[in-house]
Amino acid sequence: NYTIIVSSPGIERPLTREKDFQRFSGQKATLTIQQAQGKQTLTGVLRGVDKGCVVIQKDTDIMEVPVADLVDAHLAPDW
Repeated sequence: NYTIIVSSPGIERPLTREKDFQRFSGQKATLTIQQAQGKQTLTGVLRGVDKGCVVIQKDTDIMEVPVADLVDAHLAPDW
């Protein structure tokens, strides 16, 4: 007998690779960044990856976050 288990990363899908950030460009995401002052959380719209940096738009500001500085990144549901 076998049991097949099918799972999904869910609505808050974790983003781990650069191609994930490209694939979900245009969707809302939450990034946790490690900085010298401590951790910072950004929520905004993904705009892809450019030269090893994740590009995210928060309101009218566009920020580039080095992939190496990311502690956690996942899609943020827009309820």
